[in-house]
Amino acid sequence: LLFCTPRPSGRGGGLAIVFKNQFNCRLLYLDQFEMQLIKVGTVNPLLIALVYRQPKINRDFIPEFADFLSNTMPNFDHILILGNLNIHVCCPSKPLVSEIMHLIESFNLTQFTTGPTHKLGHTLDLVLSCGFPICNMEVIDACLSDHSAILFDSLLSLLATNSHIPVRCSRYLNSSTAHKFSQALIAAPNACTIEASPPHLSTEELTSLFYTICSSILDSIAPP
Repeated sequence: LLFCTPRPSGRGGGLAIVFKNQFNCRLLYLDQFEMQLIKVGTVNPLLIALVYRQPKINRDFIPEFADFLSNTMPNFDHILILGNLNIHVCCPSKPLVSEIMHLIESFNLTQFTTGPTHKLGHTLDLVLSCGFPICNMEVIDACLSDHSAILFDSLLSLLATNSHIPVRCSRYLNSSTAHKFSQALIAAPNACTIEASPPHLSTEELTSLFYTICSSILDSIAPP
């Protein structure tokens, strides 16, 4: 299956996420920078954000990205952020590098991409995650693009989407139940034990004994 989000203006561009239909994925919408947002699963879901930042200098990107993280991180335990940010994180002196690295650290995100991801030798494509394990990462030549393909493995549990209503036990009581209960309590072999109990029994022990007798009688006259 495919989620495709064309660029709202200009020629070309856009984002797409391809996924297997065994995953319960839902496309979310956010009116900010160029980003595709999907939620995977319904119980303790995974949030995936696919981001593209155009290479031209845009100082609004950092505060907008910070707002997105501030509004998103508290609501999800598992987050995966992918995409081409066109920020040369391999070159600390380049524009926006210190700002983006500070955001990554501040929000407890882990950046996994190492080595060049562009034909000119820079690291532009990032893989960020929080609470979502990443392993076996590999950067390979995609042949069709000036950017490399980034492959990695992770474990995504398919959580059940159907919630089960808990089973509650109950007893059927009617007007005759009280009479039956009184008669059974009087006739109970251990009923006299409460009235003439040894002095060494504590209040808790007497309460436990009384509860046991009553439960046994209820189980016989009004089973759950």
